Amino acid sequence: MLFNFFSDPVNIILVIMAVIVSIVLHEIAHAYIALKNGDDTAKRMGRLSFNPLVHFEPTGFLMMILLGFGFAKPVPINVSRFKRKRFGIFTVAIAGVSVNLILAFISMPFAMLFDNLASQWAGNIVFANFFWFMTLINVSLFFFNLIPIFPLDGFRVIESFTKDSNPFVQFMRRRGIFILLGLFLWSMVLGIFLNTGNFNTNAITVTSPMGTPVIYLDFLSFYIIMLRDSVIWVFQNFWGLIIR
Repeated sequence: MLFNFFSDPVNIILVIMAVIVSIVLHEIAHAYIALKNGDDTAKRMGRLSFNPLVHFEPTGFLMMILLGFGFAKPVPINVSRFKRKRFGIFTVAIAGVSVNLILAFISMPFAMLFDNLASQWAGNIVFANFFWFMTLINVSLFFFNLIPIFPLDGFRVIESFTKDSNPFVQFMRRRGIFILLGLFLWSMVLGIFLNTGNFNTNAITVTSPMGTPVIYLDFLSFYIIMLRDSVIWVFQNFWGLIIR
């Protein structure tokens, strides 16, 4: 999705910075809520750290850079230590995506504000682009992580409402990672060779490739772009009433 930005070295740096901030805060949220539920496993393993390296997962990071959605190293939890098992699983699962949605919501007005100030100082466009990337990436992360495929948060949400013996849960635990990698590779191949992503490099501007027939073959991108753009439209209109 983000290929078109890579012609500008500054944008490459901004995307990487936005990815790091988004992933680190997402994972810290998981670890913190697990601790609040009575499990200090993540804390003891250093996952409450702001150090990006402790959360780094090569495949998920590559997805974030190339496609705008991905994942980090799963936060280790011991559900047997939760005060209330199912409540703990559920709240830990939604903690990360909740932080992503909040980050996107508060980044949007800064992107709009700095974009409006770009005529006064050209450097403002750099800040506008950074906060735009924060918005774009965090909304994408929100919807991507809610997909009910292991090991994503959406699977954990379903897991919190089902028994361990549930056939879907058992199947996803065995095959989920392969399904996810298959979808990722399919999206990457289409993105590289058929240019499924078509983003304008101006700040807070996005042109969805919904009119391109191939986008309907890219299941991950179609799902995320459709929902992401709807949420961003709501955010823009909400903040547009305040920032003029």
